[in-house]
Amino acid sequence: MATVVTAETLAIGDIVFAKKCGYIPWPAKIIAKHSRASLVQFMSTNDRHRIRYSKIWPYNEYTKSEFITRETLDYEEFREAVFITERIRGVTEEGIIDAVMELLSPIEESLVLSSQPSPTIPDQPSPLSQEQLDLSYVYHVRQQSDSLNVEPQFIKQINRLRSSLTLTDQNYLNAQAAFLELQHLPISQLLLIRNYDAVDTIRQLCRFRVPYSEEDELTADDLAELQQDSQNVRTQANHLFVHFASKFKQPFSQPNFWSEYCRLTSIYRRYTVAISAPETEGIISKQLQQTAEQKLHEDNACSEMNGG
Repeated sequence: MATVVTAETLAIGDIVFAKKCGYIPWPAKIIAKHSRASLVQFMSTNDRHRIRYSKIWPYNEYTKSEFITRETLDYEEFREAVFITERIRGVTEEGIIDAVMELLSPIEESLVLSSQPSPTIPDQPSPLSQEQLDLSYVYHVRQQSDSLNVEPQFIKQINRLRSSLTLTDQNYLNAQAAFLELQHLPISQLLLIRNYDAVDTIRQLCRFRVPYSEEDELTADDLAELQQDSQNVRTQANHLFVHFASKFKQPFSQPNFWSEYCRLTSIYRRYTVAISAPETEGIISKQLQQTAEQKLHEDNACSEMNGG
């Protein structure tokens, strides 16, 4: 097993492997240090956790060969995390692919190839219905439930924006503070899917204009200031809206992010809005899990058929 790190050997911003209970060691970034543990941001996720130093290892060639294996690379999220980490470390796209392939033992590859039977085409699995695909999406997005601990702060800052930028009164300093808070919150796709009105508020602020009329008798300087204030709000709202879009898998199945977001929100509400009793929650959760497992099984079957 790779040598673990200590508080003295780590610095904020270091890239490491960190193991959360129940998960494989995952590429992560140190964002805060404590005497017995560090707060880490797991790559390609919105997940932040305090991890003990006994479960943190340096990110280097030795640990990569130990933790990045044929089995772990089967997970799409893990592959994405590795690619993001390598890009942060300055490796080119081609270099990343080469490096990952080098981590797979040539001996292991030859054994796998020699043990493979003659190629046969397995039976084509039945395609999933749209309902099954929707259930699978809901099941997977609900795995981000740990991220909802920031939902109260998220809603609070959205309401702060609404009250700061009304038709009759604009408090730009307060709005600026709210935008900054929202930019720094660890936002997840589940959080956004659950809060349609909040996302729609930011979308509308992307077209924000300060209302005024000729009766206001504004000077040229006053008008220029109003236009600049409006532009500042639109710029910050657009940055935040793009940040929201980055939490969703691309390319989108719809022409743009807003259309994709509305589609996924509709799916989520369809299968969760009526859930009330705990026993119903259990039934739905079991159905979601079974559908997700079926989709995973069929994806694996397709992968094997394609030599993957």
